[in-house]
Amino acid sequence: MATNLVPIRSAQQQSFPAQSNVLTIGQPLSPVRRMSMPGGDRGTEFTVAKIRELVHQGMTDQLINRQAMAIVHAAGVQAFDFVGEIRVVFDWVRRNIRFFKDIDGVETLRTAREILTIRGGDCDDINAVLLPSLLLTIGHSVRLVTISSDADAPGVFSHIYCEVEIGGQWVPLDAARRDPAFGKGPRSYFRKRIWSLTEDRYRDVSGLGSYYAQGRTRSGRRQMRRLGDFSDILDSIAPVIQNVGTATANIINATNGGIRANVPGFAVNPATGQLVPIGPNGQLVVSSAPGGVFASGAGSIPNWLLYGGMGLGAILLLQAVRK
Repeated sequence: MATNLVPIRSAQQQSFPAQSNVLTIGQPLSPVRRMSMPGGDRGTEFTVAKIRELVHQGMTDQLINRQAMAIVHAAGVQAFDFVGEIRVVFDWVRRNIRFFKDIDGVETLRTAREILTIRGGDCDDINAVLLPSLLLTIGHSVRLVTISSDADAPGVFSHIYCEVEIGGQWVPLDAARRDPAFGKGPRSYFRKRIWSLTEDRYRDVSGLGSYYAQGRTRSGRRQMRRLGDFSDILDSIAPVIQNVGTATANIINATNGGIRANVPGFAVNPATGQLVPIGPNGQLVVSSAPGGVFASGAGSIPNWLLYGGMGLGAILLLQAVRK
């Protein structure tokens, strides 16, 4: 068992603070629970299990339910515009909740109510607790995703975000990153694991393969990272392109079918089945994605074709030089 502790903020029967830049000593504080946390994948499972508890608590909290409805009302979203509801909730969190790193050396989890009170948190607070709580409380299906993106510790999960189901397709929501945007998730990773919020289940999605499953430090000891560490490595993410055929698995509804309804502002990547953004006028937007390079409206260029073309070009260049 690791020696680092896991404080979990509990709900407090209080309204959200008035507009103020300073927290006063007289304001009530939420009670804190501390627990020992194992390392490695067991530590991630332990953390996600606690997150599930906090999400269930948040989605059934009357104040969280009121907050979600107030966001949708204030944005003027029409009734039955469910994509509009998801967009405005994400945009509200993006604009109003600031990213803060965890307490140094301590994995910290907070309730949805506490996150709203302090208007801040790291990726597990913002992406894994608050966003799912706000969306689930108004009826949207959500799941969690953990990834490892650090080349120095490719086997260790370092970031967490959520995905919401829209028309049978899972759309990433990551408000705890630089330049967040609706439907924009991490494009490069070594490992990826999808977690159900309704059951104690997960499913791995292949990245670079099992060779990278045992990330270790130079001294030979297993590298330890917390889920909030992603912000420290955003500038050093390796430009990894996943294997051909990688696809996001739907572990809640057990379907890998294509999109069943049009999602405004998105097109389907035929190489992966994932949604990718398109311009407001439907113009082509070229972006890399697992399985190849995708041009919305023009199809995809699979990895084998890219690599084969580069290899052929290198051979022709060598022959030309020899001549």
